[in-house]
Amino acid sequence: APGGIPASGNTGGRRPGIYEGRRTVVGGRTYRYYNFREYEGGAFSRYLEEMAGKGWYIDGYVFDSVWRFRKGKPSKRRYNAVLMPGSSSVDIDESGDTKMFRDFCTEAGWILEYGGIVWQIFYTEDESLLPIETDPGSKLEIIGDIMMQPALIAIDFIAAILLIALAAAVWFASGMTFKSADQGVACALLLLWSCIFIGGRISMICWYNKAVHAAESGASLNSSTLGKIKIRSSLKMRAFAATVLAAAGILPLMKTMCWLVIFRGMCREAFRYRKENAGVNGADKLRVRIILAVIILFFGYFLCFDMKYIFSVFMK
Repeated sequence: APGGIPASGNTGGRRPGIYEGRRTVVGGRTYRYYNFREYEGGAFSRYLEEMAGKGWYIDGYVFDSVWRFRKGKPSKRRYNAVLMPGSSSVDIDESGDTKMFRDFCTEAGWILEYGGIVWQIFYTEDESLLPIETDPGSKLEIIGDIMMQPALIAIDFIAAILLIALAAAVWFASGMTFKSADQGVACALLLLWSCIFIGGRISMICWYNKAVHAAESGASLNSSTLGKIKIRSSLKMRAFAATVLAAAGILPLMKTMCWLVIFRGMCREAFRYRKENAGVNGADKLRVRIILAVIILFFGYFLCFDMKYIFSVFMK
């Protein structure tokens, strides 16, 4: 989630631009891409503990799972990465209950290191302090409210279907072959991203269904290991890098990916607008519906128009 409250702290007397291993740390800051899902708070906490042991402390959320860390003195800390109840990945402002939730955790002995819209990062050096979330049922309910929102699931599936449809149309129109290497590479990358969208959502749904059964039987909720998350994040970054490099030389692919980003952004904005106006009635409710319809129709028209152009270029 964008924004947040970073914790203050010293930089351990290190100078800007120091060299850490194989990377340059500009201004005592470093950036990491880790795609922690809503049910992976335990792994997120272990990762933060691992980073603190090396002297790196979370300083902010940049965008799309990219986290910023500041340099300080290594320390041994216990972290608790928890979700803000009632939040959503489409929110742009903190809810009115955020401060109350943070105050509650602080009173329990946890120290806020970073407060975002969705993730709240607390730490302590007290080994005996109880975790913030102790009831699996309540924890699962919070995860489900944030992760299993139908509109967000639909956005990823629709985006995947659009990519598959474009790749399939080019392939069939070419006589089930490819006229050039660029055409083949572009279609392969479109299918790759459709698999990433669909595969990611299906794995989340499967985890949630298993977790519901586990909670009903009184068992603990399973989470991904930090090793698996690192592999998943690394593969996704490699896919992104490959797409950027290929798109630099393949104009239709670049335009397709730009439209995909705009499509997901517009859909999420429409969902956020609907969520913020869920309690309105009468004329206000009609106004909300009209605005959402205009957004969807306006975007849909230009999407179809531009996709027709993109398809014609792919076929050359």
